[in-house]
Amino acid sequence: VGKVYDVKASLEWYFGIWELVKGVGTEKPSATPQIPEKDVVASVDAQIAALEAAGAHKFLKVADGNYEPIYATVTGKVYMIPEDTSNYNTFLIDTTATGLVQGTDAKPASGLMFYYKTDDLALIQGFNGKVVTMDVVIYTYRSNNLAFAVYYVGGPNGIQADLTDAEAVSIAKNALTVQGEVTEANTVISFPTTSSTGASIAWSYVDAANTNNANVNLTTGAITLPAAGTQVEVKVLATITKGEVTDTKEFTIKIGELPVMEIADALAQAAGTKVRVQGTVLGYSGNGQISFADSTGGVTVYNVDKAVELYAKVGKKFEIIGEVNIYNGLKQLNNAVLTEIGEGTLPAAIDLQTKEAWGDAILPYQNLYVSASNLKVV
Repeated sequence: VGKVYDVKASLEWYFGIWELVKGVGTEKPSATPQIPEKDVVASVDAQIAALEAAGAHKFLKVADGNYEPIYATVTGKVYMIPEDTSNYNTFLIDTTATGLVQGTDAKPASGLMFYYKTDDLALIQGFNGKVVTMDVVIYTYRSNNLAFAVYYVGGPNGIQADLTDAEAVSIAKNALTVQGEVTEANTVISFPTTSSTGASIAWSYVDAANTNNANVNLTTGAITLPAAGTQVEVKVLATITKGEVTDTKEFTIKIGELPVMEIADALAQAAGTKVRVQGTVLGYSGNGQISFADSTGGVTVYNVDKAVELYAKVGKKFEIIGEVNIYNGLKQLNNAVLTEIGEGTLPAAIDLQTKEAWGDAILPYQNLYVSASNLKVV
């Protein structure tokens, strides 16, 4: 932030905004940064009405262009749509509003929608129902969500609100995170001692007798790796206090190299767990997805950029480090790092006609080779 770059990239149109993708930046140290003046938005309703009057919600196709993003300090109420667990469930509505009016083809939604990959989203969501002041960039009208979208840019201490001590502790607890895995030498992780809500945070080991505690320095955040090829766990406890209110939150830090797991065991881990497996490339299963298998099962690796390259490696064995995820029922590893390690073994196809029923009974064969014949198209 604040640096100046020359960027070479591809230009892409994505739901109402021009984006630079697959870019390479070259820093220009001698250039003078130019930071835009912040607008002050006291009424979300008035801001949306002004954008609507200017026709900013009509930039729905490439020929329309798009409007200049707005850098602003906005005062509004954080609103999360009840029982909505989708990526786009968090809005900033007017301080006088009691709820959100969803957008239509003719009229934008009555709130500013937080992009789900915005920084500190968990912190923002902790203020659900509270009037806040924060810095955002109103960067586009999302034509698929029918709402003006924002990035929060205020950082971990950039949200102002009037809170009780209990609220301050609760929000701090919900937003508090610690790096859960360390594999690189000389890593220093953050153990914050204060929160943006004014609560203080003290750190301790859950098990004071755990000899692995020596791998984590709670004062400096310095991490010491164990012997090569091993991984240890250290559980730490955050005690969060504001006034007379105290609460705690426990974290597990995994330190060292991930052990190699069989694919079936890896997929049994909780979503978001980073795992290390080895599997043979079976083939391309669509939309940037490549299937891998070992003797215990199969998994999809979602890697759009390298899908074509990996498809050319059918029969080769790879080591894969990625995060366990299930997307609409599809078992996959996300954010994967792949290393080719030699020749693999392609499994024989599973004859589905040897199975009495095809419903849930064939779920264990997901991402594997199967065969079936004499099928009827219906």
